[in-house]
Amino acid sequence: MKKIIVCVLLSFIISLSANAEESNDTFIHYRWSGGYSPLKNSELIMTKDGKARVVYARCIMDGEESFSYEFNLDKNELYSLRALVKAVDFFNQPETSSEHVIDAGESTLYVHLGERDRTIHFQLGLNIEPLRLELDKIISQGIIITEINTKEDVYEAMIACSPYFAGRKIYSPQYLKDPLEEFITKNNNKQKLEYALTALSWLLTQEQWLGFIASQIENSNESHKLLLLKILGSHPFYGNIPEKQAQILLPYLIYVIDSHYAAKKPLSQETDETLRMLWVFVACKGDEQILPVLEKLSKSNNELTIKWSKWAVENIKGRMEELKNKK
Repeated sequence: MKKIIVCVLLSFIISLSANAEESNDTFIHYRWSGGYSPLKNSELIMTKDGKARVVYARCIMDGEESFSYEFNLDKNELYSLRALVKAVDFFNQPETSSEHVIDAGESTLYVHLGERDRTIHFQLGLNIEPLRLELDKIISQGIIITEINTKEDVYEAMIACSPYFAGRKIYSPQYLKDPLEEFITKNNNKQKLEYALTALSWLLTQEQWLGFIASQIENSNESHKLLLLKILGSHPFYGNIPEKQAQILLPYLIYVIDSHYAAKKPLSQETDETLRMLWVFVACKGDEQILPVLEKLSKSNNELTIKWSKWAVENIKGRMEELKNKK
């Protein structure tokens, strides 16, 4: 069960954290503070059965604000961390690091595994990077999910999910799925929706992706539906999602376009422009598999369907021929 808690007093959080470290149930307690960062400090407390809590604080104009996020690691994720503790020979590491850097901040890591427990203090210089990097990903995960739920900040989620962008990654991307889907359903900011949809496209299977998009198009009000279609037909959006996710949308989007034309109702300028954008998407991403669908539409009774399907066919064939010649 995930919980977002906005905390007013940081001292209260620190007190809870100290108690967690003293508990025999604690597996990992990882703290960081200082350094050049938007965050004042961050902390991860994890029990031996995989219950995790991420706490962090950031400076604001009139002081600071603190947040806490709780979730559970599954069995394999937990065993992965145990394996890394052993792999970096944690219990034989020195208690303090030999290197000190002003902008790196200071870290404290407590681990209790089996009959052994140990606390080390470090900045750089210890041979525990594989473990530290994974712990940082868990903290990033808690921060990113909290920022989605409390600040509607989905840009970092896109960075975390997409291999096309360099930046902070997270430990278990699947935890972003539910917050992103809820955000997309309720939000009407075009740029934020584009970020959220891009992130989600990297988390879902093809079938889940098509199902989610279709459910949004068919169950949203007209303005939200049109906004989503605009995003789907825009570049760079369809260049930033996996190719397979773009491909699986093509037959459905062609159906959506044709349904608007078949209704034989006057199209608003906004709707007409949106449908044209979708045709460009089809032309840019279509291949030989979609050609039979388009060629069938080019023989329909609707002038707009005939015009645009023929245009898409010509563009797809032209692009395929160029690719063939390059080989």
